[in-house]
Amino acid sequence: MRRLLSAVAPCILLPVSCFVVLSYQSLDRAVNARLPLLTAYYISSQLDAEIGAAQSREPNELAPNYQRIIQDYRGVLTNKEVADLEPVSSGVILTSSAEALVAKFVLWRENLPTDFLSRDPVKDLVDQLNSMRDSERRNSSERENIIIRHSLDLLRQSAVGTEGSIAVKRGLPPETLKDGLVFCGEKIPVDRMDVRRRIEYQIAYLLADFRETTGIWLKRKDRYGEAIKRILERENIPIEFSLLPALESGYSRKVVSPSMAGGWWQFVRPTAIQSLSKERDLDWSLQVDSWKDERRDLALSTRSAARYLKWIRSKLGNGSTPGSWLTSAAAYNAGLSEIKYRTVAYSTDSYWDMKLPAETEDYVPRWIALYIIDANRHFYGMEMPEISPISFDTLEGIHLTRDLPLHHLAAMAECSVSFLREINSAVEKGEISFRATRNNSTVSHTIHLPNGCKEQILGTLKARMYLRD
Repeated sequence: MRRLLSAVAPCILLPVSCFVVLSYQSLDRAVNARLPLLTAYYISSQLDAEIGAAQSREPNELAPNYQRIIQDYRGVLTNKEVADLEPVSSGVILTSSAEALVAKFVLWRENLPTDFLSRDPVKDLVDQLNSMRDSERRNSSERENIIIRHSLDLLRQSAVGTEGSIAVKRGLPPETLKDGLVFCGEKIPVDRMDVRRRIEYQIAYLLADFRETTGIWLKRKDRYGEAIKRILERENIPIEFSLLPALESGYSRKVVSPSMAGGWWQFVRPTAIQSLSKERDLDWSLQVDSWKDERRDLALSTRSAARYLKWIRSKLGNGSTPGSWLTSAAAYNAGLSEIKYRTVAYSTDSYWDMKLPAETEDYVPRWIALYIIDANRHFYGMEMPEISPISFDTLEGIHLTRDLPLHHLAAMAECSVSFLREINSAVEKGEISFRATRNNSTVSHTIHLPNGCKEQILGTLKARMYLRD
């Protein structure tokens, strides 16, 4: 029997080995050839998510408005680099069931999505946008009918009596007009008509067109704002920056932009993982991999954003004097090189005196408008229900002897696992523990805990021999 097995085994193993080697090489070449499609793949996936979000509505709500999404993505297909990828994208590789196992390993090794070889992302984008254009034409008439009916209802109510109606204030508060406005330590020239109009336009936009979302931002600011402020104060950043995540992510760790920027402060991965500063105090590097994405960690990403903003400000200064915080925020939005070019072209470092990209033109006035609304909620009729602000302590540089399950840590801290996940949101959703090792290397953890139990938890971890010496 042994002789038979020894004779048969090579006959089976040799062809299998050859098949695996040849398939591996072939699939490896195919993956490398398709790597330029990765951005288009993620844009297509993000577009799928945005369409799904637009369609998730109550039966009596307005039909989905795809116009904004179409405007955000219509430039993708006219991009020459994307158009040049069409031949590569259409060469979809449909692997057999046997090759699929090898393909999974190749994609896992490259940290790529499992359907990367079987999708045509450029065609997907074309089909999605064409489908949205057709749907938008149908939906627009449905929305118009609902709005007309709603307007008629309002007119009927107004005919009964107007004494209960509420006038929405959209201008600057009288105190601001009288005393002026200081923002991030800089005097905002609200006496200039062009500046005042830009800010008041954004106030009107946030209170009318964007009112529901503005209310959500203010609620989330009440929840997370104090934690952000404490970190900004430690980093010597003006506390007005605690409102900037509203414009970046809507105070949500889950948001991913079409350019694949993610987390509270919307860092793209290359910027997040590698700091360009040579100063240790300005090192903004974050860990971003398949197990942990620190862009989603409120504390770590805020500290990183603060250091990145300080570095930008130093680069916009003249050596002895740092640049303007407003111009630094513009550079955070548009890119440092873009703003440096503008400051030279217009011979000014004032945000208000240079022409900027359209999005950045609105960025800082909208930030200031949100600050004014937040500071004058009663004046604008934007009072929010009271909500308890999030608060936590932090253990840094923790090295574990073995994996620490989240439910064990929650029991030690006497809190729920969901709260533990909320304050440790860098850990991916599928993970159930803080790992001791990763790729045979010890992992250094930053663990956030409910206030008041830091020393107790540290003692318990030592007693249960979770901590390395």
